[in-house]
Amino acid sequence: MRIGIAIPNTTQGTNGPLILDWAKRAEERGFAFVSTIGRVPYPSFDSLTALAAVSGATSTIGLLTNAVLGPTYPDAVLAKISATVAQLSGDRLTLGLGVGARESDYRASERDFTTRGAAFDRQLEYLDRAWRGEPVEDGDFPGERRAVAPPGNPVPILIGGHGQPLRTPYRTLGRRLDRGGRRTPARGGDRRSDPGRVARGGPGGGAADAGARLLLRRRPVRGRVGRQHPAVLRLRG
Repeated sequence: MRIGIAIPNTTQGTNGPLILDWAKRAEERGFAFVSTIGRVPYPSFDSLTALAAVSGATSTIGLLTNAVLGPTYPDAVLAKISATVAQLSGDRLTLGLGVGARESDYRASERDFTTRGAAFDRQLEYLDRAWRGEPVEDGDFPGERRAVAPPGNPVPILIGGHGQPLRTPYRTLGRRLDRGGRRTPARGGDRRSDPGRVARGGPGGGAADAGARLLLRRRPVRGRVGRQHPAVLRLRG
């Protein structure tokens, strides 16, 4: 079992030095990771920026966003920032992602709240390609395509949500995680790694209101997660 502790990035009265000291003490006490909470129209410290600072103040403790509202970011910006934090921290980042249920987060970000599920579906596939250094954006010249981040190890992703049963587009990623951490095609007969057995989606046309959590990481994970689906689906984004 791995036990972590949240840093108080949303607690009023917190300052930068306190957050860094908190993370240092968490590492000294043996916690496996520190985590953050992400909101936009709230007087809090930004999750990924805070964890970037924490990574420089620590050496071994894991870093978890719990959770960044993925569709409030442009895909290229989220890919670049998360890849930067992951690589500068020595691959200690786990990117917790969700879509959120508050329209205010999307108004403040100037993003569309009603299509957040479909946007999240596209974003997950984009992140997978961007982290591998693939050319995902147009460049300055006709026909030119560019990467947005240096190639590196894929960032483990933790997806959280609630509401309707999970409709997963993650079959399109065509990957599952084996014990060696290699990318391999999903096996149709392996129910533990086959997300296609979960049907229907929530409002927004995608993973917007998932009834389970989808954990994408390097180790096999066991245990009951979510109210409606007891299995943890293990893929790699």
